[in-house]
Amino acid sequence: MRTMTVIMLVANVVMARNQGPDPLIHASAEAAYAQRLFHDECAYQEGLDSMDRAIRKVRAFRSPLSRDRDTAGALLARLEIEREQLWRRRRQLDAEARQLDTLVQAGQIETVRSRIDALAPPACDLRFTSLAETIERRSNEAANLVQAGDEQMRLGRPDRAIRLYLKARQANRDQTGLNERIAHAQALRPRGKTARWMGKAVLATVLVAGVGYAGYWAYKIQKEGSSPSSAVRALPPPVYR
Repeated sequence: MRTMTVIMLVANVVMARNQGPDPLIHASAEAAYAQRLFHDECAYQEGLDSMDRAIRKVRAFRSPLSRDRDTAGALLARLEIEREQLWRRRRQLDAEARQLDTLVQAGQIETVRSRIDALAPPACDLRFTSLAETIERRSNEAANLVQAGDEQMRLGRPDRAIRLYLKARQANRDQTGLNERIAHAQALRPRGKTARWMGKAVLATVLVAGVGYAGYWAYKIQKEGSSPSSAVRALPPPVYR
């Protein structure tokens, strides 16, 4: 008895579908086509236009049967909700495409990557496909520059390392550990410059002192009218204060 009841219910549903109003069936097909245009082909405006046509068909539907009118009312409510969802999704995709492009130009590559993952745009949207390719390229470029900078640090060349790290930051500001590397290299650079400056200063002092020492003995020899001898060379040099 229970099995027969289920069969009768299924038969009634099938009959109701077969006897359903054609305009509503056409409107449902139009709405399904709109979804395919929007999500599978990224033809956003065409999909929205198709959804509008489906809604207009349902609104124009008339029937003396309350069952058909109820069906049309339920279908209209569903299609209007779907249209609003499509509009909201399109606005979201358009806004994110503009913002993410600005972030890429600023070098915030990892931020862009995480936002694209959260957005989950359709695979057919070339804007996000292009952005994904760009962030992958810039991420690899930054990683190579950081590796080259690390090699310069191992060679004791912090100045060169800093230049490479700064180029890496232009490509990908979010590169892991990059700011720490720059700070470390900058901490080492002043000591290297100071050492070179001190070396030059010491060399200059020695040269000046040598010239002064030679001038002193030339004056001494000329005054005494004698030539330098072993005794003269044994005399202590003048003291500079």
